[in-house]
Amino acid sequence: MIQIYNTEETPAATTAKTVNTADMSNGANGRTETGGHANSIAAHSASSGTSANTLRPCTEMEKGAWIKVVEPTPDELRRLSEMLRLDIQFLTDLNDGEEKSRVEYEADYTLIIIDSPVVELVHDSPVFSTVPLVMLLTQDVITTMCIKDTPILEEFRLYKQKNFRTDKPLHFVLQLLHKTSSYYIKFLKHIDRRTTEMEASIRRSTRNEELFELLSLEKTLVYFNIGLKANQGVARRLTSSRDVAGNESYTELIADVIIENEQALEMTQTYSHILSSLSDAFGTIISNKLNLVIKFLTSLTIVLLIPSIVAGFYGMNVALPLQDHPHAFTIIVIFTVVIVAVTLFIFARRRWL
Repeated sequence: MIQIYNTEETPAATTAKTVNTADMSNGANGRTETGGHANSIAAHSASSGTSANTLRPCTEMEKGAWIKVVEPTPDELRRLSEMLRLDIQFLTDLNDGEEKSRVEYEADYTLIIIDSPVVELVHDSPVFSTVPLVMLLTQDVITTMCIKDTPILEEFRLYKQKNFRTDKPLHFVLQLLHKTSSYYIKFLKHIDRRTTEMEASIRRSTRNEELFELLSLEKTLVYFNIGLKANQGVARRLTSSRDVAGNESYTELIADVIIENEQALEMTQTYSHILSSLSDAFGTIISNKLNLVIKFLTSLTIVLLIPSIVAGFYGMNVALPLQDHPHAFTIIVIFTVVIVAVTLFIFARRRWL
């Protein structure tokens, strides 16, 4: 899907106050004020209006436009190739989900690729991962291309980002980097909350679903760690760019990006250690519970074996004690019950049952 947007300034309606020069008299001298003063008041009133930027959809590529490409088809890639005058194979390679984060400066374009966090619902549970987010600066336009529609791009499309303009591509790129780091932190906080819930759940039970979710979160943190380190390299590469270094606002913004990225990276490493410890504890608890179950079943087997042994002895075709006694069966049953009771008492004292 290809969508084209451009920033449009919409001036706010202002009402210039009409000044009646005939009424502006000097009370002391009885003079009438000249029209120049009245005109200056009206001009000041008119200039007090403000302007608001909006994002306008476009049907064709314009100067200063943003081309948003999500899950492009081969036909859409051909159309994009014609618009940007770039090789179709180059764009096809960029649409690969395994592209590495990097910055490339060429004569006819600047290529910036970062890892963007995304979330999907799988069996009603959020699953986090990362996908390459491609940014191409060509012909006074900026093109973003991603194999999945990310919430980061949606925020820009819905114009929720402050001071966002499509005709300032480098500023747009830095804002995307900053917003990407913010989403990493947002998703990491969700992972932290889920980890706390799982820790409380493990104290009560150990189900396979919890183990699978734990492994999924560990896998997510590995992707996040790789993505954040790669994005940090991109941010530092942009810091040395002449366009960024020569602009104070860009320098401050890239510094915020680096700080936010470092915070997300530290959070990722911390949560990774926590999940690793939780995973080890999970395995230990499962092993301990398995040992308890085996110990219980073994003890139960020994207790149930006692009546079988007694019955086996008295099932032999040989002379046996009490074989001629009229209450032999009752005596044998009582004797067996006593032996079983003593065995159960010993096992219970040793906490084997």
